[in-house]
Amino acid sequence: VAILAHQKYTASCCEYIENRYAEQGCVCYVPSKQEKHVYANRTKRMVTKLIIPRFIFVSGISENQAYYQVREWPHVELFMADRAKERSKGHIALAQIAHRDMVKLQNAINGVRSADDITFTAEDLAFDEQIKVVSGELKGLEGGYYKSGGDDYLVFTLGRLGNIKVRVSITDCALTK
Repeated sequence: VAILAHQKYTASCCEYIENRYAEQGCVCYVPSKQEKHVYANRTKRMVTKLIIPRFIFVSGISENQAYYQVREWPHVELFMADRAKERSKGHIALAQIAHRDMVKLQNAINGVRSADDITFTAEDLAFDEQIKVVSGELKGLEGGYYKSGGDDYLVFTLGRLGNIKVRVSITDCALTK
C-alpha cells in the first residue's frame, strides 16, 4: 500500500506504523539514501535524502486495516488509489505495488552512488530498447533505455505511481530482447 505522509513527518510516521503493527509483520519502506553532506563551514554530517518525497510503502497490513485504521495514524494525508479497479463497499481500491517492483526499487537505491542519480517521475517516458545492467553496483537491474541531456538512464515502472529513472553508465549495460 502506498501512503502519502506530511513531508516533515515521513520518518516518524513510518516508525509509528512499524511499532504499532510489528506483531502483524507490518514493514514500512521510505525510499531514501544516506549521504555525507559537507556544509559551507566545512563540517560534515550524514543526511537522509528522500528519493520519492512523502511516500511510505507499507506491506503486511490488510486493505481493511488500511481503510479503517491507517487513516487514523498521525501525519498520514492520503492513500494512493488504484482507480482502474472496481470500488468495494464504496471504497476505491488502494494502489498495490508488486513485490518485485519494490525489490527493484530497493536494489536501484542501494546501487547508486548518490541520491541525485535516481529520480521519480510521473511522466510517461518513451523508450524503444530494453537494457540490462551486466556489471557494476546495479548489476541485474533491467528496464527501458532513455537518454536525456547527455545522460543515459535505465527506466522502470513502479506500479501505477510512475517511473523510476536511474542514471547508468552505458558501458555497464547490454541490450536485451
